Amino acid sequence: MIRITCIAMIFFSLPCYGQKNNVRVDVKADRNEVGIADPFQIEIIVKAPAGTNVSFPAQQSMLGPFEVIKESDDWNVPDPSSPLDLKNWTRRFELETLDTGKLEFPSYEVVVTELGQDSRVIRTDPISIDVKSLVEPKSDPAQFQDIADLQDVEVNMSTASTDSVWWIIGGVGSVVIVFGLATVWILFRKPMPIGPGEWALQTLAVTDSEDHRSIEETVRQYLKERFQFSARSSSIDQIRRQVVDQTEQDTIATDLEAWLLEIEKIRFGGLATTSPENEHRRERIIDWIQNVEQMEGRP
Repeated sequence: MIRITCIAMIFFSLPCYGQKNNVRVDVKADRNEVGIADPFQIEIIVKAPAGTNVSFPAQQSMLGPFEVIKESDDWNVPDPSSPLDLKNWTRRFELETLDTGKLEFPSYEVVVTELGQDSRVIRTDPISIDVKSLVEPKSDPAQFQDIADLQDVEVNMSTASTDSVWWIIGGVGSVVIVFGLATVWILFRKPMPIGPGEWALQTLAVTDSEDHRSIEETVRQYLKERFQFSARSSSIDQIRRQVVDQTEQDTIATDLEAWLLEIEKIRFGGLATTSPENEHRRERIIDWIQNVEQMEGRP
């Protein structure tokens, strides 16, 4: 099976072509900066010859950190911009999130089968969405907003008694001390960040052994963090070469390649599997990650 990757860009995309340059995939977002709970759209557009079979993943309620509000498809639509007999298959998402910061719309997989050819997977690169907080900065308590203008409020200390001032100072000091002690306690109790190996092992331990998509995404994210390459959008052959280059262990890379091929056959090739086989497959990749961590000298 041939696997192809493409790089998606906000507002425009670098095209991803299939075999003989007949298939192209574009990923587009209508905005690269949004607010909290601010809906925006992302489109996955496949351009392919008439008669091509295009399969998108089943509908999901979440894509990475983004909640899917609405999902719609436009199938097998003629492409007016192409002089060739090309058709467009479009999946359109309306998304939002309550998180903030630089967030990532994850890699998206499309299975394409042209007439007379084998099925192959096109996996896009993730794209970045900057989610801004809409919370206003706190106003100065020594000011208030008049209808006409912003005015300063003068505090006349001469009208306050000496006893009242000392009571206020003592109260504020007590609050500061309590807050400081609480902060120190929280900092000392805060666990140290875990590494990619420990994170992957913990995640796989609680993932359903029949959830092959989540298991593969966890493994690819681990490879990305451990070996510092774009494993989430790489083909199996590219992953194998990276692991060989960085571990200098052909056996390690071969075992991973065999595991990834099995997952691909199950997800996209219709390979039948049983619950005991799924559990064994998950244990195999857990053992593989543990071996890599020990080889790298990490606990």
